[in-house]
Amino acid sequence: MKWLETLDPVVKQHLELLIKETRNNEEALKNAENPMIAQLWIAISNISIQLHEISLKLSYIEQSMQELNKSKMKTTSKKEEKQIKDALKKVMAGTKQK
Repeated sequence: MKWLETLDPVVKQHLELLIKETRNNEEALKNAENPMIAQLWIAISNISIQLHEISLKLSYIEQSMQELNKSKMKTTSKKEEKQIKDALKKVMAGTKQK
């Protein structure tokens, strides 16, 4: 496949990994009416699983940050409290802290 040779190396590496991961379901691919379409759906499913796992981990981190925030508020000065709140807002918004 000539188009693969023109891919960005990083994209190509990820694509090759996805292709390898879909081969874990080789039996399903063999039984599919259209194996290429089945391989795409398997790749999408694998990405969906990864995204779901990341989402669960992020939710856990956000919850932990909120609980930490509550406990810290009881023992910090007003200035530290503001810094914690600002940092928490940035984390929840997905921005980097300066």
